Amino acid sequence: MRQIAGWMLSGIVMAATWGDLRSGRIPNQLIVGGLLAGLLCQIVQYKAAGIVLFLGGSLLPLLLLGLLFYFRMLGAGDIKLFCVVGGFLGAMDLLRCMTWAAVFGAVWSAWILWKRHLWSERLGYFMHYTETYVKERRWKSYLDGVEKAGRICFSLPILASVLCYMGGWI
Repeated sequence: MRQIAGWMLSGIVMAATWGDLRSGRIPNQLIVGGLLAGLLCQIVQYKAAGIVLFLGGSLLPLLLLGLLFYFRMLGAGDIKLFCVVGGFLGAMDLLRCMTWAAVFGAVWSAWILWKRHLWSERLGYFMHYTETYVKERRWKSYLDGVEKAGRICFSLPILASVLCYMGGWI
């Protein structure tokens, strides 16, 4: 059953990434279907305890990443996708995937900043944003004024971490 769940999860995350790359959004129908599939897999594998594993894994991203969404540093679709991953894997393995997704995302972001010569511009924007927030204590979306060239599609690092997890590399 575990292999079937792994294939299902991989397919769901691939479909979500494809949708995100094409339209900049992860379809909510895919998220709902992924959550239901994760719940079903957990129940089949662990019976009633699977419900607890599912809830722990699928709710953890909301707690850990909510602040990043509040400041619009991470999209809602990415957090919901992590909820799907957590529903399949449980909290502990989700944390491993989240950590590696952050590493993959950081490496990819650094490469983009280097390739497009955006290091000083992005660092200056971050410093100005932080200074303004501390001074004014007023919420403002981090992405306001950020050009598309300075953003990444974070579902790709999520996909990379899931595939590495399923392959036994992390």
